[in-house]
Amino acid sequence: MEQIEDSRSFAEVVVHTVLISQAMVLSLLGNSLFCLAFYRNRRLRTITNIYLLSLAMADLTVATFVFPSVLLASDGPSVTASVNLLTTFWAEFSLLILAITAINRYFCVVKPQRYASLFTRKNSIISISSVWILLCIFYVVFHDVVYIIYKWQPEDLYCRGTYGWWRFHKMFQVAFACLNFGSTSMVFFAYGKILLLVRRHNNAVLPSLQGSRNFQGTFRVH
Repeated sequence: MEQIEDSRSFAEVVVHTVLISQAMVLSLLGNSLFCLAFYRNRRLRTITNIYLLSLAMADLTVATFVFPSVLLASDGPSVTASVNLLTTFWAEFSLLILAITAINRYFCVVKPQRYASLFTRKNSIISISSVWILLCIFYVVFHDVVYIIYKWQPEDLYCRGTYGWWRFHKMFQVAFACLNFGSTSMVFFAYGKILLLVRRHNNAVLPSLQGSRNFQGTFRVH
């Protein structure tokens, strides 16, 4: 662990503390309300909302374990270094779940004939669990194998990890760059297809609706 002297002014510390505290409270409140609504209202227990529930639980975990450590950062960076791995894990988890949610919406809107067979409640839970387990195994194995040096960044309130073995550092960067690019591409592809379908639908339906309105207006005049 490499420690850098905290060069923030008192005003900066106050601003950081207020912003992080606000984000933590809002995250805890908003995500807790979503989980409560999901639990109490059966109509909200849809396949899509299962993915949103997993995102809410991920945000709750970050708000519970990561934000408090950032608030205590002024007392020593070792506190945030201990949750650096958790922060990266949940960031990747959230991105992957967003990609799966986008695919869910793609099949629901663009290919509805295949949606019911692919996205059952069981399959959704399996997909979320698989993402969680695979990422967990990867991070545990990677963290045990690779020698990581954490450097505290006071201005960013973040412990940045650098890897003692240069080759593993590059492999890690390339692997997660590909993972992030692939997940982001899925999101843009899925919602782009949905947008195109909605536009084609509007272009096909709107003229007939306008014609119907004109006909009704003419009928009323006569």
